[in-house]
Amino acid sequence: MNEITIKQNLPEQIDKLSAQRYLYSRSKKFFYVRIFLSLIFAIIIPLLANRLQSQWYYVALVATLYLVIDIFILERCEELFKKNAAKIQESFDVEVFSLPWNDIVVGNKVDEEEVLKYSELYKKRNSVDDLMNWYSQDISKLDILPAVAVCQRTNIYWDISLRKKIFWALIIILIISVFVIFALSKNPIL
Repeated sequence: MNEITIKQNLPEQIDKLSAQRYLYSRSKKFFYVRIFLSLIFAIIIPLLANRLQSQWYYVALVATLYLVIDIFILERCEELFKKNAAKIQESFDVEVFSLPWNDIVVGNKVDEEEVLKYSELYKKRNSVDDLMNWYSQDISKLDILPAVAVCQRTNIYWDISLRKKIFWALIIILIISVFVIFALSKNPIL
């Protein structure tokens, strides 16, 4: 049949899963910080600009400075964490499924030292028990190609479920923001 269920629990594979978890978590934190700061600026900057009409250029300078920080630092950090997490996940899958690495599609692998560093950071605060048996033990009964297809479907389902959670979190944040803006416009504090 196949060795996916054996390979997935090897220490080096668990290190990859813990590293990618850590990096995706960091990427999400940057994403949420960016959303939070953008909402704060969307609420406060217009109020400040209205209140400090004679010094509008300071308000514009602060808004521009935030935009530069967001685009050139925060967004790039978020994307780098996400990109490296995806490469590490790809490395896990490629090795567990006994496939060749595709430099053209994925680029270079993340250095093993980086994987170990992020894995250790994850393990400091989290258990790796939930990373064991990433794919169901039932796939060991299948031939390799159907087993890989089932595993990839599992990955897609996991990704979709994460995206749904983020979508609903953003909807809730936007609704709360609308209420805050409405409340501030009725009772300005600045």
